[in-house]
Amino acid sequence: MLTGGLALRLRQEAGCAVLVLALTLGRDPARKEQRKEELAAACRVAGFDWRLAAEPLAFPALRLELEADAAGWERLLATVAGHLTAEPPVLVLLPHGGDGHPAHVAAHRLVLQALGRVSREKGGEVLVAETEYWRPLRDPNLLVGVASEDLAQLIAALARHRGEIARHPYHLRQPARMMDAVRRGSELLAGFGQPAAGMVFGELYRLGKVTGGKLVLPKMPAVLPPEERIDPARLLSLFGQTLQAG
Repeated sequence: MLTGGLALRLRQEAGCAVLVLALTLGRDPARKEQRKEELAAACRVAGFDWRLAAEPLAFPALRLELEADAAGWERLLATVAGHLTAEPPVLVLLPHGGDGHPAHVAAHRLVLQALGRVSREKGGEVLVAETEYWRPLRDPNLLVGVASEDLAQLIAALARHRGEIARHPYHLRQPARMMDAVRRGSELLAGFGQPAAGMVFGELYRLGKVTGGKLVLPKMPAVLPPEERIDPARLLSLFGQTLQAG
């Protein structure tokens, strides 16, 4: 819910089904059942479906150090690839690789590796939108405007994570964060010295496409205001020219 503006708009404007695949329910065993219930409540508010990556309580605490255990990492990778194969997505949202939170960094690596594997073995292409929260993206290429009513729905969904917001009021700070995304995105994407984008709230992403096991990026950045309808075809149209990601 923290970075779900694009997902919410695709559900509302294009009728896309949104599935939240929870890789982990955190490190605290005492909170896992509660976090599972909170996830279900939040998804009901947003109109998203949800699933745990593994039953009964998802993966244990996810950390990049787990990759050192080749057999253990392969089990995680195979599980995620299995979900992607069983229900092939059009778009996958995931944290960017430098997001700072250990679980976010590990999730980035794990999901991109799984996408690459499925792409090589099954063919096809999948859109990827890297998100930011704990640390900003160094190279965003997509600013998605979020209308006030959509932001209100995301905040209402976020508020269902009662245990998390009891220690940190993420929901109250969400509007300011999304206003700052517009401030940064206006000039990071259009060029410094350019006018501000005509929106109050927005979310920055790095849009890419996994094809043939490789990640490619659109050559030019894009700003999609709240009044411009978004659907998967619109996102794919940004790839008229592409660059292979480094």
